[in-house]
Amino acid sequence: MKKQRKYDREFKLNAVKLYRESGKSLGKVSQDLGIPLATLAQWVRQFKEHGEGGFVGSGSLMPCNEGDGARCDGSLEKSHKPSSLG
Repeated sequence: MKKQRKYDREFKLNAVKLYRESGKSLGKVSQDLGIPLATLAQWVRQFKEHGEGGFVGSGSLMPCNEGDGARCDGSLEKSHKPSSLG
């Protein structure tokens, strides 16, 4: 079984920057860096959605955004509208 590697925030940002600025394919950049394609694709997606704030570090939670329907504990808020019963 392979041991899961951990990458620091700076490495992730530099990998995404290399992909975005080099004009190389996602596959080529992941191969050059020796990381799985799916890992780099996830980082690129995180960067597009959250910018540099998407990489907070191992074991850390991303800051929550008020009003986006997500609570800081990771659960989704449910609407508590009264239901009409008849």
